[in-house]
Amino acid sequence: NLNGYPEDTSLTLCWDDDFSEYTSVYAELLSGTVGSYTLTPLAYNSINYGGNSNGFDSASSQLGYDSCFDVNSGSDPLSLRIRIFGSDATIAIIPSSSTDLPAQGVLIESVGEVAGTYKKVAVIRKDAFMGPEFSYVLFSTSENSPLSN
Repeated sequence: NLNGYPEDTSLTLCWDDDFSEYTSVYAELLSGTVGSYTLTPLAYNSINYGGNSNGFDSASSQLGYDSCFDVNSGSDPLSLRIRIFGSDATIAIIPSSSTDLPAQGVLIESVGEVAGTYKKVAVIRKDAFMGPEFSYVLFSTSENSPLSN
């Protein structure tokens, strides 16, 4: 969720390669307003990528991570969908030093007590997100044949 993230502000996606030569990251930045949405694809290979040519750009080493790339939030940023290929790398999303990422959900906590014994329950209610089929809708070129491209 990037709704509320400042316009034209960078954020950096980073990961450590964990000795995999095949980590690639594909991200889609969704921005805009009702009736005028834009999807910006971003595709990067790790700095030590050893796989076949895939047309992705090369990441760079930054901020103490093996591989990183910068994303400009553009105008009216809404969300950033990230997919990892070739490994199970963990992606760090680092906002600009002048801002924070918007909240991604709500933490609900409750504490109860019976006879001096306390019990705490915590639940994270995540914000709604679009399922993986959302990308097919954006890239479809025909209303009659929805999975065509």
